[in-house]
Amino acid sequence: MIITNGYNVYPREIEEQLYKHPNIIEAAVVGKPDLLVGENVCAYIVVNQIVNEEDIKSFCHKYLIHYKVPK
Repeated sequence: MIITNGYNVYPREIEEQLYKHPNIIEAAVVGKPDLLVGENVCAYIVVNQIVNEEDIKSFCHKYLIHYKVPK
């Protein structure tokens, strides 16, 4: 579990949403220590074709509440 800004975030929940993106074939979500918020939500992904960061961020914002969106 990742704790960010007092919210409990479960990595598997975010990974399941990332796998719904047609170009993502592997995903791992982890917490990265941060002095201000406790941990930042970070995602490492493998894609099957070139996608830009904004496409992935837009997809995440569409399906995840703001504090679950990877940084």
